[in-house]
Amino acid sequence: MKKFFCGEQGACKKCGRCKTDGKIRGIFFHKPVQEPEKIPLKQVAEGCRKQEGYGIAIDIGTTTIAFELFNLQSGESMVAYACINSQRNAFGSDVMTRITHAIAGDAVALHECIVRDLARGIEQILLQVPKIQEISRIVICGNTTMLHFLQNFPVEGLGRYPFTPFSVAGFNGQLSDSTMPEIIKACRNVFILPGVSAFLGADIVAGLLHCGAGDSTNKNAGIENFLYLDLGTNAEMAVFGGFSEKIYVTSAAAGPAFEKMRVQNLHPQIVAKCDKFISFNTENHNDMFAADIITLAAQNLREGTFNPRDFADFLLAKAAVRAGLEILLAEAGLSCENVAKVFIAGGFGYKINATDATAVGLFPQGLEDKVFTVGNAALGGAARVLLNLGVTYGIPRALPNPDIACDTQDGFETTSKHLTHVDGLARNMTEIPLATHPQFEELFLKNMEIL
Repeated sequence: MKKFFCGEQGACKKCGRCKTDGKIRGIFFHKPVQEPEKIPLKQVAEGCRKQEGYGIAIDIGTTTIAFELFNLQSGESMVAYACINSQRNAFGSDVMTRITHAIAGDAVALHECIVRDLARGIEQILLQVPKIQEISRIVICGNTTMLHFLQNFPVEGLGRYPFTPFSVAGFNGQLSDSTMPEIIKACRNVFILPGVSAFLGADIVAGLLHCGAGDSTNKNAGIENFLYLDLGTNAEMAVFGGFSEKIYVTSAAAGPAFEKMRVQNLHPQIVAKCDKFISFNTENHNDMFAADIITLAAQNLREGTFNPRDFADFLLAKAAVRAGLEILLAEAGLSCENVAKVFIAGGFGYKINATDATAVGLFPQGLEDKVFTVGNAALGGAARVLLNLGVTYGIPRALPNPDIACDTQDGFETTSKHLTHVDGLARNMTEIPLATHPQFEELFLKNMEIL
């Protein structure tokens, strides 16, 4: 790998929270310094089926767009790159604000933002490997809203109840949109992974693939029961049922609590305690990571100085996530004792202290010793598809009618008893809507408290 880039800011800010050792670690951009225990992932190149040329895995997030270039023949990860989603600057930091802008007439501009970001990201990657003139394969994942903007789908249904996406089907083919960068238009094999619903996109499908859902050859999870959490503005959670291979998924609105938050938003009486927690990888030096908020709350609990008013945003998000986890486990018929691993995806997982998270009630008792960080699991899942690692390309074209069939490209394998059908995995997920669940309100109110 030519260079390491910060998975949160697009370039290293020398925050000291991670260290790079020059070795490729699968889809990891960093080697975390502290707890929790890191998942012993195999090198992503191992086991890939030989192919020709070069491919790129892409994860389009609300805040960050991540890229990774691979040699398809060797499976080697060559360059990793991340940049800020430029929609954030012009159209707001959250998806609902951007959907409102799109409905008001800015849909084309939002589409063009993503297209420009993809062009810029691929250009930056290829500048580091100038010998590469074309890309043979591209696999893209992202949340449902970002993939709607990418494909120029109408988003009106995403902005109002019952929150119905235009399409969450996958795409397999060639993107002919005239606004696309030439290198993407020239690629005959572009795969956009399928999603589940408006708030459960292709990123959670890819993340579960990365952690081993439905793939008995993946030693990350195998046939064990596991929990998967990707905690951001929209908290996405899943339970994989091991032997039964049933997958229950849900999402909860977490607001800003699991993103970086301003120190000034905290109560003045506790700002004085924040100095050692402030994350110095931003220009203004006034942001705190959610993991720091959790550690600070746990410290206050131990000192007997915890005041709920000081942590109002966090308590709301914590209650929603904890209630969601309890409901998912109940629906799956599992207890914490039956859960073998808890995978935490994204930058949040790199910094979280599982003991502190349990102390403040984010995790139920009995899970703190089972926490593993998996970095950008969505990008990892996209890479597994790119490299034919335990998955197959049998994805239909992205049409609103799922009954419309299409041909696969270049004779790629579409069925195998040994492989996970990506679209089949998405269709096999049972979504549990929290807003209408009969126990959610009771559990939410109970988990607002810290016992």
